[in-house]
Amino acid sequence: MLLLTATCIGFTTGALRSMFSIAFVAAMILVIFAVAAFVSPAPVSFWNLAIAIAGYNLGIIGLMGAIFVTEGRSQTA
Repeated sequence: MLLLTATCIGFTTGALRSMFSIAFVAAMILVIFAVAAFVSPAPVSFWNLAIAIAGYNLGIIGLMGAIFVTEGRSQTA
């Protein structure tokens, strides 16, 4: 579920086509995880952070691939 959520966030952030928003959301993932780790009484797993970062990047890469495929098809028609 974490991977799917992070992928959706990456996909929608990439759709904004703003480098500031992409960098800001990436920084917010780190900041929110750090705050959650600081506040949590139980130990946190850094695998969750790695999964969130991987999902975020996967969403951005997926969007770029989708744009590449659709733009390529529209130019040949």
